[in-house]
Amino acid sequence: MFENTITGIEEWLEEMHQHLINLQKQAERNLIRNWVARQSIETSTLRKLRVQSKKQTYINELKRDSQSYSEKLSAFAKGQWVDKAKQIVEQTPHSLDSL
Repeated sequence: MFENTITGIEEWLEEMHQHLINLQKQAERNLIRNWVARQSIETSTLRKLRVQSKKQTYINELKRDSQSYSEKLSAFAKGQWVDKAKQIVEQTPHSLDSL
């Protein structure tokens, strides 16, 4: 009878030990999910916003530069080829909007 009690206690202790290990693993997962993953998502979001901002800045610069080029081209050169080139240059900002 005494041996059965000790065996039961040992089994109970083993179960508690496994339960504690599982609780520790769950706590570690929660820590990773709530701390590390959140920071990673925030960093990723911030980088995406920076890239989007730079992209918009470059697009605006290209639009401005193509408009300036078009104006200067028509001021310095004449002819059909200039009209065609100017048309193409003026279409550039519209194609940039689709990026």
